[in-house]
Amino acid sequence: MVGITQLAIETTGRSGSLAILVDQDIVYQHDLGAKSRTAAAIGPALKDAIDWCRRESDGVDFISVADGPGSFTGLRIGVTLAKMLSYSLQVPLVSVDSLAAIAATIFSGACPSLDSAGQQSTVSENSVLENLGPEVILVATDAYRGQFFTGSFRRLDTLPDLDRLSDRWSAHPKCVKIVGAADWAVDLRQVDLTRVALAGEAKPFGNLAQRRVAASQPDAVGVGLLGVRAARLQKWVDPAQLVPRYLRGSAAEEKAASKLNGQESKGKN
Repeated sequence: MVGITQLAIETTGRSGSLAILVDQDIVYQHDLGAKSRTAAAIGPALKDAIDWCRRESDGVDFISVADGPGSFTGLRIGVTLAKMLSYSLQVPLVSVDSLAAIAATIFSGACPSLDSAGQQSTVSENSVLENLGPEVILVATDAYRGQFFTGSFRRLDTLPDLDRLSDRWSAHPKCVKIVGAADWAVDLRQVDLTRVALAGEAKPFGNLAQRRVAASQPDAVGVGLLGVRAARLQKWVDPAQLVPRYLRGSAAEEKAASKLNGQESKGKN
């Protein structure tokens, strides 16, 4: 098989997925499923994916992984696996933003919409996005503790054609942030739903959850499409230096910091 073969890993959400891309062609994908524990399910799935690469191509040329934000446990699993594979297969590694990967997956192909019952209905990407003006997708996921991870993505910024790829392009857009529920509610009221599509988890969108579009392919596909662009720009990451992008500390870390700050305040008094 001619082309650059990439293994893409996504474990930041409630489920995980893998994809193999040869250049920009999606040749293999596997969804671990929402009911599967990622740590238990991803081992056999990875073996099948690597075996496929060895059988159908010359092996894996590089690894891409979603490094956050997302689930603490899922991020550790995905990042650790990507680093181990990079070392063991002796191939380079790129990392991408998990919310950008959701947007990239939807931008890349057909995306069913969710009906009022939360079930997918068959609607092509073009029919969903053709009236979006600048073609914007607002992605949000639950960060828990009254917060949400959010990002607003434009198609041309997220998935530019490879021949128009600029050195300024990043697989970690600056638009991704963590916001409190109150601020998010204000932001959401200002969204023009005639020009902006919604994607991600249901909880952040409340009564607007049924307006979300859902990707017809696992999010690892979006990781891979961003990975192709990062690799083209030689944005490799050192496996030894790669750590999950949590955007905040864990509940235990925040509790410890709050306790320490309280003790320091008492000391000053």
